[in-house]
Amino acid sequence: MIWDKMIKFLKGLKLLYKNMGFSITTWYKFFWINFFRKNSFTNFKKSNLIIPTKYCVFDIHPEAKIEVCGLVTVGYSKVKGSKLETRIRLEKNTLFAINDKFTMYAGADMQVFEGGCLIFKGGPAAGCNIHCQIVCADKITIGKSTLIGRNVVIRDYDAHYIIDDNFKIKEPIVIGDHCWITEGVLISKGVTIGDGSIVGARSWVIRNIPEKTLVAGNPAMPIQKNIEWKV
Repeated sequence: MIWDKMIKFLKGLKLLYKNMGFSITTWYKFFWINFFRKNSFTNFKKSNLIIPTKYCVFDIHPEAKIEVCGLVTVGYSKVKGSKLETRIRLEKNTLFAINDKFTMYAGADMQVFEGGCLIFKGGPAAGCNIHCQIVCADKITIGKSTLIGRNVVIRDYDAHYIIDDNFKIKEPIVIGDHCWITEGVLISKGVTIGDGSIVGARSWVIRNIPEKTLVAGNPAMPIQKNIEWKV
């Protein structure tokens, strides 16, 4: 039992070194965001941790709440020597929650405005590829084992007003489990995407998508129903 724990611990150190190297600044970020912040809820024994890489930038308000229930890598890059910056900005009274294992690739830009709630359910193969942008002022929920491709933009907030009595500047977004959001997709406020669906490259999603449906286009329209896909 003791040797099993020791082996698990050494494997954990190896993973930390692989992602963070010898950078003092990166190790400082690791300890700060996981153990020293008052409103970060992690668990070292269960490997519920955020692992920052060298070129991560965190701008986090003291009253922002972070909940981690899995191993989360932030700023991962397959390209050796890459200096692509990854940014996470959390304003006052926000929630940033990751409920299972999750990988955020380099170049991601996550911004949660005051009162906003951003939830990743994580899980096997879950993650967001390079240059993913998420802007959240209401609530965005991304389902279990959902893949987010390169250059995807997800926004529940317009930031500017249209002068119209029926205009809503922000509305929640729900992306279901086992969805595949492919390259260059834009997902707008107020949209729900059903479990198992695929959004084709360069599509603009402005209306709800049923489960197990392939959509594509600008705006996105159904192409095929009752689809199945795998990683």
